[in-house]
Amino acid sequence: MKMRKRRVLVCDCEKTMPLGKAGLEKACRKAGGDGELFLNTQLCRSQIENYQAALESGEDLLVACTQEAPLFSEVAEDFESSGTVSFTNIRETAGWSKDAEKATPKIAALLAAAAVEPQPFGNVTLASGGNCLIYGPSEQALEAARQLSDRLQVTVLLSEDEGSIPPDRMSFPVFSGRIRNLKGHLGGFEAEIENYAIPSPSSRSGFSFEGQSRSTSLSCDLLIDLSGGTPLLPAHDRQDGYLRPDPGDLIAVQKALLEASGLVGEFEKPRYVRYDESICAHSRSRQDGCNRCIDACPLSAIQSLGDTVEVDPYVCGGCGLCAATCPTGAMDYRLPDTASLAEKIAYCSPVIARTVARPPSCCCTTVLTGESFCPTWRALARACRQMFCPWRSMRSPRPASTSTFALWPTAQPRWQSSFPLQARGSAGAGGDLGTGREHHRRPGPWPGTDLHYR
Repeated sequence: MKMRKRRVLVCDCEKTMPLGKAGLEKACRKAGGDGELFLNTQLCRSQIENYQAALESGEDLLVACTQEAPLFSEVAEDFESSGTVSFTNIRETAGWSKDAEKATPKIAALLAAAAVEPQPFGNVTLASGGNCLIYGPSEQALEAARQLSDRLQVTVLLSEDEGSIPPDRMSFPVFSGRIRNLKGHLGGFEAEIENYAIPSPSSRSGFSFEGQSRSTSLSCDLLIDLSGGTPLLPAHDRQDGYLRPDPGDLIAVQKALLEASGLVGEFEKPRYVRYDESICAHSRSRQDGCNRCIDACPLSAIQSLGDTVEVDPYVCGGCGLCAATCPTGAMDYRLPDTASLAEKIAYCSPVIARTVARPPSCCCTTVLTGESFCPTWRALARACRQMFCPWRSMRSPRPASTSTFALWPTAQPRWQSSFPLQARGSAGAGGDLGTGREHHRRPGPWPGTDLHYR
């Protein structure tokens, strides 16, 4: 069977999933599938030749198994197939559930959603030559440098001297100073140093620093911060190349050193945000307007360029707050691609609606902090609104740590022409979705149906 030009391979995992060939084939056809569905029992072992035959055809494949994806990918590399292979999970998400006997429509919907091709997105290349700056107290910084000196070009900057004895061989440079400011990204960090001093070569029982302390700057590809003080970068956990383990946790320090040893070479980083300056409300004719994205960005990756703004893709950490706060949609969050998510909803909903009496619904829950709002669902609301029809938003506050976002048709859908949706909001930063009275239970769009918030 094919779905959206992808050949679908389904396996019941040694008959542990109650999949009926006829019922699943019928449901898949309602989801746009074409042809006969062959149901495998042990596709990854005794029936691997079925997978190999599919590879030889050169078609794009969709394999309904993620556990054995490494094996299937390895076999595909050996065959040098011209088609692509993607994977989706129907076992843990449906086939092994307590309602597995009734999960056929859901499985067909999962296959239909997985067959949707995500829209391509751009990448930027980060190049690191392995120039590593280790910053911290002398004992820990010197020990970390000893472990990494054979794999990286190490420089040590002592934040404080604990009376450590200088190494017998100075196989890496050692300086003293305090980092006043740090900016940049993996492969391009720039550290501003104050109280910079060079150790005397005659240092004997401890480091003796000669000359007057001064200010300078150091460039590095990556930085290991063992100082234990205030992070040198905002939202440091999203900064590639800036490693800040707890210096009191030896395991965390060793993990950071291991990670640092692998940060050499070229790395592809996605462009998380697409910016459309034509609809940006930042400024017009030098009159200041909206600054929400600039104020929201925790990494200061967005800068004003007069009437427009600029996103530095090398610094951007992909948090999506700019897209969540943008009132015009000029900032479009690309991972995950919201247009593809909306398209998946459009393909999944007819399968459910045509198979079961209950109307289709999509309920998404995410963990939030304070006034933050998950940018994916905010952008998804925009994408669905553009693809299907205008939305209505009803305010529904959730606890401060969670957010629930539900979608469903406002009336009996006409699947061939349009797919009207209605959105119910959640605790957020304002705009389309906001806060108000809590709705624990609301009537559904058809008589006798209800949708529940949990």
